[in-house]
Amino acid sequence: GRSAYDALACGRCVLVYDYRDYMREFLGEGMITPDTITQSMSCNCSGRARRMKYDEASFIAEMQKYSPELAAWSREYALQHLNIEGAVQAYLTIGRDNTALKARLGKMIEANREQTAALMAECRQLESQASSLQQQLAEAQDLYISKGRKHLRAIRALLWLSVTLLLSLAALTAKLLF
Repeated sequence: GRSAYDALACGRCVLVYDYRDYMREFLGEGMITPDTITQSMSCNCSGRARRMKYDEASFIAEMQKYSPELAAWSREYALQHLNIEGAVQAYLTIGRDNTALKARLGKMIEANREQTAALMAECRQLESQASSLQQQLAEAQDLYISKGRKHLRAIRALLWLSVTLLLSLAALTAKLLF
């Protein structure tokens, strides 16, 4: 890849055709053009991206893609995309973005902690109210037993309904937390 990048920087047309022990055969990218540069660079201009194989006629046809305009494009591409200043700026931008993202994430985590604490407090309050209602239910049962089972059933139903609603709210709040 470095040879191809150096040639691009020198304003030369680059034809990639390579052999590596791990590839076990000659493979090519062909002439690097604006249409093929991204794909070719994805495998470091080694021939592994496009995996082209050439016979004599197809190799000659690929070489005929040479043009002075393509050579000029090669130089401009290298200046814009392969120079150290651009790479350093890209890394610095990533670092700044990463720092900003970490700060934003920290604020989100803190807001989530505060919300979780508020929901937990609300859940404890609902559980306390449910406990109080259960106690009131027990007291009401004792108080109204003497007034008859009809009244007792109605009161029990209303109190259990209240308890059920509060417990449902507590369970819903707990689900929101987790």
